[in-house]
Amino acid sequence: MAAGFGFSVGDFIACTKVAKSVYLAFREGTGASSTYQRVVADLNGLLCGLEEIRCLEFDESQKHQKLALQEAADQCQQTIETFLLQHAKFKASLGKEHTASKFKTRFHKVEWALFMKSEVDNLRTQILGHTTTINTLLITMQS
Repeated sequence: MAAGFGFSVGDFIACTKVAKSVYLAFREGTGASSTYQRVVADLNGLLCGLEEIRCLEFDESQKHQKLALQEAADQCQQTIETFLLQHAKFKASLGKEHTASKFKTRFHKVEWALFMKSEVDNLRTQILGHTTTINTLLITMQS
């Protein structure tokens, strides 16, 4: 018996999803560049907030809570900086100032659209854990 070779409906649907992702990657406003820039802007805003937390003044009696708060802020900052370092290659092509070639920019747009959603979701989950800890510590220190 000869084995069948061809495309199924599932293959067609998968190709359509990939094509849609590639198309959306090149759209201005909702494409890969703007998505990347929003993620970086959010992370930079969070880094500024973490610096403000480090500058807060507390009573001497809250020394241990302040150390725990600074540790949580440090862990959050480390998570952000690790992500930015691991994905620094996107800055030249998807950042506000495009310095990469057009080919590299297009390649990075497709790469961001197809492969980075799960990594950004994972980053958000990690940050949520850190910020929940920070908020809990701040609440307990204020009461």
